[in-house]
Amino acid sequence: MLNKDIFSKICEEYGTPDIDLFASRLNAQLKRYVSWKPDPGSEAVDAFVVDWHPYYFYAFPPFSLVGKCLRKIEHDEAEGILIVTRQTLQERGISKQAADIMMPSRRDSTKRQYKIYIQQWLDFCHRRKSNPLQTTAVEVIKFFTVLFNTRRLGYSAINTARPAISSFVILPEGVSVGTHPLICRFLKGVFHFRV
Repeated sequence: MLNKDIFSKICEEYGTPDIDLFASRLNAQLKRYVSWKPDPGSEAVDAFVVDWHPYYFYAFPPFSLVGKCLRKIEHDEAEGILIVTRQTLQERGISKQAADIMMPSRRDSTKRQYKIYIQQWLDFCHRRKSNPLQTTAVEVIKFFTVLFNTRRLGYSAINTARPAISSFVILPEGVSVGTHPLICRFLKGVFHFRV
């Protein structure tokens, strides 16, 4: 369950959702919720059988279901708030206590910058029908190439996109987007190309 204060800040930033898609009467952030198992207060059981399109949803699914959630969002053409950051940290082996400390580590200005590139990354993956969470260094380089050639972005902007994507993507090799040798080499090339 997400801390109520953090949930309030999310609502201030992105608006208040209509329904909590992965909840129970014990941890629901909103009055309207969908549960995994029969629950006397839930509107439905199993978020994946509900049409998400009519709702501005809030979803804090287990990390293993994030990819399925992204496909459901695409399929239902839904809009809402999908929480993955804390679970991404815990999936990487970070304890809950350490994740709680790390969560506020980014400044609001950094979050705003990251949001732009994360959205562009999600759009890029959507157009290519690829999973934005399970990708390769080659796909990330293709994305950066689009930013460089099509959007005419320079080193500074692409170097901001790199940690934005690295904040939630783990490459198959277990290397972060920010430190992968091919991605670092690409960024070095971008730096020298437009100097």
